Amino acid sequence: MKIKNFLKSLFHLKYQPTKDTAIAFVLGFLVIAISFGLFLFSGDTATDEIGFFVLRDLVMIFSLGFAFPLYYVLIIRKESLSEFGITRQKWLMSLVVGVVLAILLLFQFTSETGEVGQEILLSSEAIGPIFYIMVAGIFEVVFFYAFLRQRFENAFGIIPAIILAALFYSFHHAVNVKDFSQYRGKEISH
Repeated sequence: MKIKNFLKSLFHLKYQPTKDTAIAFVLGFLVIAISFGLFLFSGDTATDEIGFFVLRDLVMIFSLGFAFPLYYVLIIRKESLSEFGITRQKWLMSLVVGVVLAILLLFQFTSETGEVGQEILLSSEAIGPIFYIMVAGIFEVVFFYAFLRQRFENAFGIIPAIILAALFYSFHHAVNVKDFSQYRGKEISH
């Protein structure tokens, strides 16, 4: 009976947009616009580096990706962290799966880079980039797959929510500043 109810809820489509839905769409489009705005700072000058940091890290990742969703859910809506999928249920299994996937990702990085990749494990210079990748990953999970997806699910149902969250995530990544700068004929190190 549980499987039948799950499948029924999975394919249940609805149309009940609210203020939350509008906020999710606005924030999603802002993140995409900021991703495109990073083109403005695709050079290798100090101004470009600072602008890139402010726009991507402070505005997009910290403000729109962490601070606003947490403030909105916890303070304005007075809901719990369970709205982000953070619960005590199956925490040990989640931790084990996360660690295994992180190790596999690390092996993937080192195998792609060959011998140079082996230095990653021993280099103190790698701590910053590894930490940044971890923070960026948490931003993507919290913003796209917790905040946006939950708002869309409440308005449209599970399948449309997954599709919409994935679309926003994809368009956020559609702009790769490094690829764009190489196309223009200059290499940058972001």
